[in-house]
Amino acid sequence: MVGRALAKTPEKRYQSAQEFLESILDAYSAPVSPAVSEVTIIDEASPPPAGSGSPRPSQSQTDSVPGGTSVPPTGWDAALLNQIEQQLTHYLGPVARVIVKRGAKTTTELGALYSLLAEDLDTAQAKKDFLAGKDRLESVTPAKPKSATDKQAGVAGLLTPQEIDQATRQLAAYLGPIARIVVKKVAAESTGRKQFYSMLAEHLGNEGDRERFLRGVSAAVPVKP
Repeated sequence: MVGRALAKTPEKRYQSAQEFLESILDAYSAPVSPAVSEVTIIDEASPPPAGSGSPRPSQSQTDSVPGGTSVPPTGWDAALLNQIEQQLTHYLGPVARVIVKRGAKTTTELGALYSLLAEDLDTAQAKKDFLAGKDRLESVTPAKPKSATDKQAGVAGLLTPQEIDQATRQLAAYLGPIARIVVKKVAAESTGRKQFYSMLAEHLGNEGDRERFLRGVSAAVPVKP
């Protein structure tokens, strides 16, 4: 979008600010893969060698996965966040999806999340009306936040070094170097081996890759409860 906005030829640029805005909102409203940011960072950090003649890919690895499902931030129920997103969309449009997800990553308290999201609204009345929406939520509550000890422990204490290493190498075949960070984070958040491998699989862009990954770790290290 930036390239089009700065195109040398006027005909190739956006013809109005409204057209540019709609393009931005369309991009924000697209489903986000759990691994999209990490994959994009790796793609940007690894340009082809100078003089190699190899063009840089125009898309990240996740661009070919329309409709990917994003995992809700830790401590939140997806149905609850969806209700909040719908309420905020009334004021901000499709970009509400991204704002709600970012806000949910910073707190696990419902009231704090509402207060944080209300800061993005322009008028006092809009903020008041949006905050009142908290009382209209259906009976879904966010998961109880983990204690600091639980977050540090996770499933890491149940896994052998071999399992951690195997999971990292299997995941690296799909995500590259970022796999080591993903494995470490998931090990701290999951509470069992099966959940650990399932959460790792969710970071892959399509169902085929997820199935191949799970088959690979199962063959390398038998998955125990």
